[in-house]
Amino acid sequence: MNDSEATNAISRICTRQNTFTQEEQGRLINEGFARADAALRSRFDVASAEPLGLPEADYLV
Repeated sequence: MNDSEATNAISRICTRQNTFTQEEQGRLINEGFARADAALRSRFDVASAEPLGLPEADYLV
């Protein structure tokens, strides 16, 4: 798996005893949502289902 610039940025977010900024929180939510969506689409026939978009549109991955 090749890491994109966005994935590399997310991997550097400190998650222990750290308060997230709004941007960090939005990016983490979107990253998790995108990965879950990709995993489900790889295992189920959802060709007719259009992606609805990311939950935190202000913080695109």
